Amino acid sequence: VFSPDSTRLVSVSYDKSVEVFDAITGEMIGEPRIGHSAVVYSVCFLNDALFVTVSRDKSVVVWHCDSQPPIARIEDAHNTYITSVLRISTDSFVTGDYFGIVK
Repeated sequence: VFSPDSTRLVSVSYDKSVEVFDAITGEMIGEPRIGHSAVVYSVCFLNDALFVTVSRDKSVVVWHCDSQPPIARIEDAHNTYITSVLRISTDSFVTGDYFGIVK
């Protein structure tokens, strides 16, 4: 997923990692980020620097593109695995799970 300003690209993976790339050079920014204990299904940017990932581990993680550890983590955000995340505004988002519950 590209950042709103199209300068960064975030990729999520079945290996539980989250990778941030410079969209112009294609180079990875830092090391792969590990903040989930299961497959990472979806990502969305909140603004040019902050993004959110969701996972089969039922967690929501907020990241900053320029720093390695997560900014925030919500454990057990749903009762089952979270399959999607969608930006509502620069400071809010919704998540959806396997059973179709949206929070």
